Amino acid sequence: MKIHTLVCARLGRALCFVFIVLSALSLGCDDEPTSSAGGGASAGEPVDAQSGIEQMGGAAGEGCPPAGGVASAGEPLAGEPLAGEPVAGEPVAGEPMAGESIEGGSQGGSTPPEPPEEASARYDGVYVAAFTSGGEKVALARARVGGGLIYGELINAFGERFELAGFVDQSGVLRVPTLIGDMGSQVSTSGRIDQYGRIEGTYVIGEREGTFAGSLENQALSAPSPAYDGLYDLSFIRGGEEVAVTTLSVRNGRFTIKVVNREGQRFEADGFVAEDGTMTLSNGRGGDFSVIAEGHIDVEEGLLEGLYSVGPLVGAVRGRPAD
Repeated sequence: MKIHTLVCARLGRALCFVFIVLSALSLGCDDEPTSSAGGGASAGEPVDAQSGIEQMGGAAGEGCPPAGGVASAGEPLAGEPLAGEPVAGEPVAGEPMAGESIEGGSQGGSTPPEPPEEASARYDGVYVAAFTSGGEKVALARARVGGGLIYGELINAFGERFELAGFVDQSGVLRVPTLIGDMGSQVSTSGRIDQYGRIEGTYVIGEREGTFAGSLENQALSAPSPAYDGLYDLSFIRGGEEVAVTTLSVRNGRFTIKVVNREGQRFEADGFVAEDGTMTLSNGRGGDFSVIAEGHIDVEEGLLEGLYSVGPLVGAVRGRPAD
């Protein structure tokens, strides 16, 4: 206290106040110094071993750590993980490290499903099929069979897409679950593939029934018929608008066409006309058949009606005898 009085007398009131505050802070966390009147350290305060003078900024009293102070017993230091907590970058027990596969999965992608024992690889290949209801082509399918498993897509005249699944058994029977389209429709199918690569069967969607038929790589399974030979003007229509036109020249029941749409895109396709007037065309033989179409030619009037698909797009194909 005498020191405070002497300093205040020399420094003035303002600096005196600052000096008193700083002195109080240096003595500990409390506003009052804990030293005894005689200047000795109170019980528990650190003392310099040689001078016996209280150490400035010494160890904190109980419950009062110095700034940035020491952690209490059992409390981790700043940045030190809690017991049982992993350090950054260290995997949690039971969790795979980066690049390590999870049990039951595969690194870098999902493992393809194992084919059931009943599946047969003897029918492996690429198939194209058309679905018919009430005499009209209502959907087209591209199917790939590998190891007996069925992959691919079915797309109907409304643009609804169905992912194909299931397998082909030893007898060629299609074991396909109910297919659910991206618009919510459900299709149930039953059918088979024969030894010649013909695929056919029936389907039900809601209260409507129909049939489907196709072949391995969209090949003609019966001799194309020359009864439909001639020139036809074809129009490809999508969304009510004509998007491409071409001339179809059928000779001995077969044809090749070149089409340019209104965006300037070009594609070629070949096909055939069967004895019953079914017209089938496709490109990408041995591949994914990006362009497929199937229709029917009326033998008396020569009018052609059908469905086509270019990738995920679907539309109607119309034709009539060329002038």
